[in-house]
This record gives sequence, structure tokens and C-alpha cells, in this order.
Amino acid sequence: MTDNNQQKSLADTANPQEAYCEAIGRFVVVYSYIDFYYALILSAILDIDASEARKIVAATDPRAMLSLIKSLVDDLFPSENLTGKINTNLPDIRNQIVHGLWFLPSDKRATARLFHRSRQQNEMKKEGPDKEDGEITIKKIQKDTDHIRQYCNELAELLALLKDRSSLIKIAKALNKNIE
Repeated sequence: MTDNNQQKSLADTANPQEAYCEAIGRFVVVYSYIDFYYALILSAILDIDASEARKIVAATDPRAMLSLIKSLVDDLFPSENLTGKINTNLPDIRNQIVHGLWFLPSDKRATARLFHRSRQQNEMKKEGPDKEDGEITIKKIQKDTDHIRQYCNELAELLALLKDRSSLIKIAKALNKNIE
């Protein structure tokens, strides 16, 4: 998780524009690990090389990838709720931060304004704690980044379960071939 000293120094940076850019950059880097985990999970489920799974993930819309992973895991292990923690709202958070139009403050006491274009209405919408003024703080971005880190930990736990189980499935299939 984010170190409190790191949060404090980032929020207290002399140049607030740099602080926002650094917070946004950290969010993007941490979020990129989700695709890495999705590829490893696909690799474990489909019994394919991780590099091939990365190609699938790269060519697939995030929502479709989430749906595919949930479907495959639920089909393999129908009596368990292994996908209960898969968060389908993450692409929205990412799109708001990565594709938003940022107006960064020059004053340390001010907050950034974030706008994003709505696909449905093709208009600019304000994002932030108060939708009226579109303000968003560094702490909010850091909170989202910490949320993504926690989600990556949950994906790692799911991957560990799947790897253990996929090994058992491979053994069972091998045994079944010997029976035939």
C-alpha cells in the first residue's frame, strides 16, 4: 500500500501540477498490472503459454475480458464463488483518470478539475467528489490506486487457486487417458 510519508510528500509538493501528474502516473502503472494478471489467469485456465494469453488480453476490450474470465472460472468451478471479487467497475475508473481532460491547479491549496466525455451523450461530464464542480484531489487518486493494488492482490490469490486446480485437472486428464 501507499506509504503515508509518500502520500504526505506528494500532496505537499511545491508544484501541485507535478504532484497530480505523479499521482496519475502511479495509478496508470499500478492499473497495468491488472492486464498482466488477466493474462496469467487465462494462461492457467486455458492451459496456454502466458505470451499467447497476453495477446488475447491486449486484443480484447476490458469489459469483454472480465466477462470471459468470470465465465470460464464459473464454468470450471460452478459450485464455488471464485469470481465474486472480480470488479467490473474498474474500466470506468481507469477511463475517467486516463482519458479525462485534466485542469491542474497552479496553487497548492486548489484541487484539479477532471472532465470526461460521455459516450452515450457525447458531452463533457465533470468527475470528482462534487459532480457540480468536477474537483478531484490527489488523495482521491491515491485511494483509487490503493484500491487497484488491493484488487491485484485478489487476482493473485485467484491465480494461485486456479494454478493449483489446473494442475489437478491436468493430472486427472492424464489419468483418464490411461484408463481409456
